[in-house]
Amino acid sequence: MGIPVRDDAQMQSVAITLDRSRWWWPWRFAKFPGIVETRGIFRWKCVVVGPSFFRFPPREQQAILLHEVGHVKLNHVEKRLLRIWQIVLLPFAFARFCVAQEFQADYFAAECGYAIDLASALSRMRPDARAALHPAVGERIARLAIWHSKA
Repeated sequence: MGIPVRDDAQMQSVAITLDRSRWWWPWRFAKFPGIVETRGIFRWKCVVVGPSFFRFPPREQQAILLHEVGHVKLNHVEKRLLRIWQIVLLPFAFARFCVAQEFQADYFAAECGYAIDLASALSRMRPDARAALHPAVGERIARLAIWHSKA
């Protein structure tokens, strides 16, 4: 499946794979478990697609992948590792940081022209109530609508 985005040499280094294994810790804290996630650090990063991913239409699949590619391109996993000490000392600051990263990844997908598709995909997902490191779906959809109207 191709992802129509800007011609970027770094984009070609992002591997997208299908994971048929069980989704377990730390992925059990994902907002939408079983759909898609980013794994790895530095040059060993990949976007892992779960079985629920294929229930979405192709354009929404591309929007979801672009959100995850945004995490990869913006080095969010590495930045979280640098702030791991905050989990013990300042847990709410770490949670706010992770929420901000989710908005950045949403903005990345919106800038590639997939704001409406990502909002549509988010509205169809069932969030996991245990995931506190992601913003509310309604807030994400509202921001995507604003970004789409400015484009």
